[in-house]
Amino acid sequence: MDAVDPRSKNKQSFLESVLDTIQDGVFLLDHDLNILQVNRWMEEMYADSMPLVGKPCHVVLKNRHEDCQQCPCRRSIQMKRPHIEVLAIPNGATPNRWFEVSVTRFEGPVDRQVRAIGQVRDITERKQAERFLEEEISRRRILVEQSSDGIVVLEQNGKVLEANLEFAHMLGYSLEEVHELHVWDWDAQWNRQELLEMLRTIDERGDHFETRHRRKDGSLYDVEISTNGAVYRGQKLIFCVCRDISERVAERKKIEADLRLTRFSFDKASIGIFQTGEDARILDANPHACRLLGYDRQELCRMSLYDIEPGLSEVNRSDLWQQLIENGSVNFEAQLRCKDGTFIPVDIAAKLFEFEGERHSISFVQDLTEKKNHEKQEAVMEGHLRQAQRMEALGTLAGGIAHDFNNIIAAIYGYAELAQLRCPEKSKLRHYVEQITTASVRGKNLVQQILTFSRRGKTQKRIIDVSSVVEEALTLIRATFPSTIEIRQDISAGLGDVLADETQIHQVVMNLCANAYQAMGKDGGLLEMSLTAVTVGTYDSSCYPVISPGRYLKLVVADTGQGMERADMDRIFDPYFTTKKTGEGTGMGLSTVHGIVKDHGGSIKVYSQPGVGTTIQVFLPLSESAGQPSRADTASFSPGRGVILFVDDEAQLRDIGSELLEGLGYLVETRVDPMGTIEAFRLNPLKYDLLITDWTMPQMTGGKLARKVRKIRPDIPIILCTGLPAAIDDTDLKEVGVRHVLPKPVALNRLAAAVTKTLEDRPVNR
Repeated sequence: MDAVDPRSKNKQSFLESVLDTIQDGVFLLDHDLNILQVNRWMEEMYADSMPLVGKPCHVVLKNRHEDCQQCPCRRSIQMKRPHIEVLAIPNGATPNRWFEVSVTRFEGPVDRQVRAIGQVRDITERKQAERFLEEEISRRRILVEQSSDGIVVLEQNGKVLEANLEFAHMLGYSLEEVHELHVWDWDAQWNRQELLEMLRTIDERGDHFETRHRRKDGSLYDVEISTNGAVYRGQKLIFCVCRDISERVAERKKIEADLRLTRFSFDKASIGIFQTGEDARILDANPHACRLLGYDRQELCRMSLYDIEPGLSEVNRSDLWQQLIENGSVNFEAQLRCKDGTFIPVDIAAKLFEFEGERHSISFVQDLTEKKNHEKQEAVMEGHLRQAQRMEALGTLAGGIAHDFNNIIAAIYGYAELAQLRCPEKSKLRHYVEQITTASVRGKNLVQQILTFSRRGKTQKRIIDVSSVVEEALTLIRATFPSTIEIRQDISAGLGDVLADETQIHQVVMNLCANAYQAMGKDGGLLEMSLTAVTVGTYDSSCYPVISPGRYLKLVVADTGQGMERADMDRIFDPYFTTKKTGEGTGMGLSTVHGIVKDHGGSIKVYSQPGVGTTIQVFLPLSESAGQPSRADTASFSPGRGVILFVDDEAQLRDIGSELLEGLGYLVETRVDPMGTIEAFRLNPLKYDLLITDWTMPQMTGGKLARKVRKIRPDIPIILCTGLPAAIDDTDLKEVGVRHVLPKPVALNRLAAAVTKTLEDRPVNR
């Protein structure tokens, strides 16, 4: 046995110690690539394959039983370059582990048998990390490609580094085209400099915003962007996730438009709208509600409904709130207090709703002021209508009674006149008959007043003597007013005539006297009436109302009643205005007077003082043809000639008419009904010289009778007798050939004058 050099042995031992301290595996190869030596790491790692020394490298490292084709270890030795290879070494105690094997040609004095040195490093953890990273990258790439959002990675200069297919589809480009784009090629909201500044400032905390992108075809769409900045391999990258929110933005815009419309409707609504919380605090109010109550919105929002609804008791409030909770809505009327302290009637419709977990109510408030006023006016109008209907019914009844009574008066008056003709003058009998005639005239005047009251028809202005109308009205007033009222009159005669409607002037006098009576009341007082003629000059405006200069009749009605305040005097001519208690008047009396006087070209002046009384002056213009009213000629008449057809349904009036006319020398034929008259006239139309007919008869009126008779003989003259002369239209009378209208009862002298005048005026053609 050869002796071993101690120094060599020590070197070998030192080498082994050094190799064993290395944390990687180390092996030495000879010229045939067999293992000469391994360190402890290799022994431990390949414990199941021990011993390793003497085995070829391909057996130990690759578990191959033949040489490797183009052996990397041999090639490394030959080319004098290190060779590194990663191997999964299956044998040994730790299979399926990865090792990095490095083989380097060895040239040195240690041992000439050593041809190469190998190093084995366990890189299993690194390989596992790399595999995990690869899998993660693959998984993320799949997620990116499958994402419904567009994803793009930008360089800091704005150029696309990476993008998914969805991003390309969103822009309408191919993926290849997208990689050639910069961010300003598609962003439509900011310019290039603004975008570069945004890219510069985006960091790992990222940003979130909305913008608009431009497609390849130029169309725009809304996107939501989430960005993050990161540094990768020394380069700053910006990761962007882009979501198309066009539908969401459109829906949002629609909601915003709906909200604007709702707010616009809220602000422009023609009713008041209040939004309140559960504690009745006002949260919002529209402009109409503010105008309604006189507050501004800020003032109302510091108040509660109870501040503007003080009339509701706690019980009512509790009941209304309970109804609102149970039914979801409630409707009621209330009085709201305005800022100035006044109250207005309103209708409130409230609805309960829940918003963000809290109960609220919205109240729609309708101003009922106009409606209430209208209802009051309707009630007044209904009262006026009922009053008018009662007055119309009373007038109709009075007219019917007066008409019948007029026929009775006419009979009495007629027979009295006949008796008077046959009584010796200055005899007691004649005196008695004259008293009957006088009483009949008074009865006639009273009937005329009743008929005037009952008349309904068109205005008929004629030249009238106002003094006689006033006298007639006073006669009726004296008969109806209580004795507690003293009536004094100063009615001058011969003052002149006025172009007026007699009925309306009569109504003026009656209304003024009625107002005076009501002003004096039950305690009575003094009623004074005067009628005078005055001349109004250009400079008399301080003494007279605003009327044109000229001659006027001045009617004055004064009372000692309660008088009026100035505010009431300014409104006394307004329709339906009255200072009387409910049921005591309609407020139409003075309004009617004012309308009639104005229609006649006149004017009114009122003087009044509380506690003293009232004086009303009425001015009516005198007619230019002023003079004494026409009177029936009372002279004696010469005997007449001719045949008169006299028609009246009252037997007594036929007898009186027949006897009066026969007493004047005429032949008289009487008829009781219009139909018999027409038949008699048709048989011998030339027999008669004159037709005298009543107006109101059964079967037909005197006007219709006259028309039918004129069809048979157009030149027959006609005289009409009636108790209602004002109710007959003059135009109708002319059309049917009526020459005269005689009011019943007819005085002998007026009848004689009318007959004589009519027969004298007829054409001589017979």
